[in-house]
This record gives sequence, C-alpha cells and structure tokens, in this order.
Amino acid sequence: TTTTSSRRRALGVVVVSVDGQLLQLGNHDEPFALDSLSRSLLYALAVEEHGARYVHRMVGREPRASASPFELMADGRPYNATTRGGAMVTSALFARSRSPAERFAALSARVTALCGDVHGVTFDQQRFLREQDAAWEAFALAHFMHDSIPGGVRVEDAVNFSLQAAAIEVDATVVASMMATVANSGVSPISGERVLREHTAVHTLQLLFSSGMGNVAGEWGTAIGVPAAYTRAGVLAFAVPGVLGACVFAPDSVSDVHGVSMRAREFVSRATRHWRWSVWMTAFASRHAHASARQQQQNDVQQQQQQLQQQQQAA
Repeated sequence: TTTTSSRRRALGVVVVSVDGQLLQLGNHDEPFALDSLSRSLLYALAVEEHGARYVHRMVGREPRASASPFELMADGRPYNATTRGGAMVTSALFARSRSPAERFAALSARVTALCGDVHGVTFDQQRFLREQDAAWEAFALAHFMHDSIPGGVRVEDAVNFSLQAAAIEVDATVVASMMATVANSGVSPISGERVLREHTAVHTLQLLFSSGMGNVAGEWGTAIGVPAAYTRAGVLAFAVPGVLGACVFAPDSVSDVHGVSMRAREFVSRATRHWRWSVWMTAFASRHAHASARQQQQNDVQQQQQQLQQQQQAA
C-alpha cells in the first residue's frame, strides 16, 4: 500500500479476460471508493431487477447535456443513469421493499458476486459521513426532481443510499473483475456464475459507452471507442465486450477540465490503439474474419469439387 505522499505517483493496472485470466501490475491493491463508478453499478442492478423498459420510464438514455445537475429532460427525467439525479433514481429502485440495512447488505453481496468474490469489499464510513454532511445540493436536487423518484421511496433514503454506494471501498482488481463480468454477458470470469442477465449486461455496456465518461463521452467514444467510466480520484475502468474488463488506478494532480486522470487516459488510449480494442476496430475485425471464413469455405468446396472430378476421370 502506498503512503499518502507517494499516492499521487501510484499507478496500478488490472486486466481480467473473459476466460478468467488475471493480470495485476503496480499499485493494484490500493483501496479507493467506488465514487461515481457506483452509478453504472446501480443502473445495472435496477435493470436486472425491473427491466430496462421500466427503469427508463424514470431516467433517460441521453448523454449529459449540461454541467448543472438541475437541468433535466423536457419530461422531467434525468438525462441518464450516470448523472447524480439518475443515480438517485436507480438507487431508489434497488431492493426498495427492504429496510435500509437489508438494502445495503444486498448491494454489498451483489458487488461481491459481480467481482467473482476475488476478495471482500469494505465500506468507507468516514467518507459517507463527510459526503452526507455536505450533501445539501444532492438533497435539493432530489426534492427538485421528486416526481422521478419511484413511489414508496423517501427522498432522503434515495440520496443516502446513493451516497452509501459511492462509499463502498474496492481496489482495481474488484473493479476490473466487475467490468469483465459485464463484458462477458453477465457471467463472472472468476467464479463462472451468471450474475447478470445478458439483457442487463448489454444495457450496461450501452450506458457506459454513451454516457459513462460524462461530458467527454462523445470525444471518448470516437477517439478511444470502449465503454468506460471514471472518478475524479484517478480511477478509470473500461470494458471490451467479449474480450476483457480493466481498471487503471492513477491518482495524480494532472487531470483534464472534467477530472479525468491524464495518465489513466493515456494508458487506455495507447492500449486500445495497440490491441485494436475500439468497438469500431473490433467490428471491422469481425467483418474481415467472417469474410475470410466465407472465402475459406468457398476454397474448400472448390477443392472438393476438383478432387471429385479427378476421381471420376480416373475411374
């Protein structure tokens, strides 16, 4: 574990392939809070429990259009589930018939299952209390959009549960394993168990690709081209559908105007170019692979026909 003075120089990378291979480099065991990564988690769990159609009656699918959390869609819904308002909606949907203690226990169990139980997850109580104490804007937003909060759920509970989810403490291995589960159509590569339905995994990947990177989602999608999400503390997680999940831990003082760690972004950018992980590149690779397979099949048929003709002529 790094010291406080060296934390900004820390760099950890974890890659988990869909067939269960694990690569851990650098400060991969440094703990950090899920923070904004919890928003895509809450979305996945809400879709798993209620279905995408029901969830999107209360939260949109559009990339965030404004830096203000109080700007909603024309029908009053949050733009998407990765916004602060969207996270309040999905947090209210998860296990809403249970008590607060039961809901958090269920959330912790789901995180453990999603990462294949690589090791236990903990809770940063100090962070939660600190964020709760300063959450006046979050409570104001929740009351502002109270019509979007599912019935039967108190506004205060929706805010507090979203803050609790953000305060779950993990490391790069846990996050990479969770992303690999989503990339593997909902089956954990570590445990081999189905944790999410394929339908849920697809919708989660769509959310990560369209909105996971916040106000830089458009540039990220075209320039780098993988479903991803980040925190302002230097964590960047991404998935390559059907291939792997990964997490880069690079806390430093150098970030772009939106809080994305420049070191983490550069690492992912170089990796996706080198291994051609962009969804656009994989689409072309798949097309070329199918074309090559068809050509090989035609060649095999022609060869068989020639052999048959030769046998007939010899007879």
